[in-house]
Amino acid sequence: MFGREAKCESSELASGELSADAHTNDPPVESSAAATAQSLAIVTVKNFVSGTMGGGCEAFVGYPLETVKARMQTQQNSSRAFTGPFDCLKKSLQEGGVASLYRGASPQIFRSAMSASIMFGLMGQFRYFYSKTLFDNPDYALIAAGVSTGFTEGMLYTPFEVIKVRMQTLYGGTKTRISNWQCVRDVYSRNGVGGLYRGFWPTAGREMLGNATYFMAYETTKDLLLNRFVHNVPGLSPEAVNLRTYQSIAFSGGCAGFMYWLVVFPVDTVKSVLQADRLDKPRFKGIADCCRQLYAEGGPTRFYRGITPSLLRAFPANAVTFVAFEKTMSFLNQIF
Repeated sequence: MFGREAKCESSELASGELSADAHTNDPPVESSAAATAQSLAIVTVKNFVSGTMGGGCEAFVGYPLETVKARMQTQQNSSRAFTGPFDCLKKSLQEGGVASLYRGASPQIFRSAMSASIMFGLMGQFRYFYSKTLFDNPDYALIAAGVSTGFTEGMLYTPFEVIKVRMQTLYGGTKTRISNWQCVRDVYSRNGVGGLYRGFWPTAGREMLGNATYFMAYETTKDLLLNRFVHNVPGLSPEAVNLRTYQSIAFSGGCAGFMYWLVVFPVDTVKSVLQADRLDKPRFKGIADCCRQLYAEGGPTRFYRGITPSLLRAFPANAVTFVAFEKTMSFLNQIF
């Protein structure tokens, strides 16, 4: 989940200057124009801090449905405990209350804050680099930046994904209770560092593909909304401009999150199933074997099992991400 950009010029929206004259194609990060007036280090720190706030808020809002998604994805046909996402939600609440839906939340919130920070910070840097060195077309630079950022994200937080999925899928009720650190020790003692990086390529692939989809969807939707409701509407008060701009940001972020999951969900299913596999005598030999067995188990629809909670989660969680980012950036701009 997270913010994306489409142009390398500076963004008044990202810098907290929410004026009706803001360029509709500007990215949700500060770039070179702002860096000429401020230290590049300060600009980068502001993007990282704002991204951290956005990611933390996103994880807290969306984690319960993320848990439902993981449990739906990883259950096997031979021992299905849930008939659907709402049945999974009901049984999870009956089993352990709301707390059961936040099992393993600590590493996920930390991971989301970290990954959003990386995404907002590095996307701006990669985007600027590629637009100045390799690509004249801003869309090509966007895709390259998304791939580079996605690979970096995969390297950094695959271990957090492994622990999150294993904690979420320990569906055994109150009889099976281990801490996050116990889970880390268990995985490491059995499989070493490689166990913590199980499912790395699906994780990195999900982010590389997802970044391009997410940023393009965000920018396209945001441009349409700002042109329709802000830039081409004369006589708006500053308060109305600010309100409509944040509404556009929230709606665009929600749409981007929705599109992200539609595109990457099959890859995410493979990732989750691999990471939830048995540590001793694993069921799957690798990515190809996992895909083959999943297809044999349920055909193409098997790769979309659990997508409903992800789509329900995507809109509010990503709307919160962008609003939190922009609000934090606006606050930081008043200080620096």
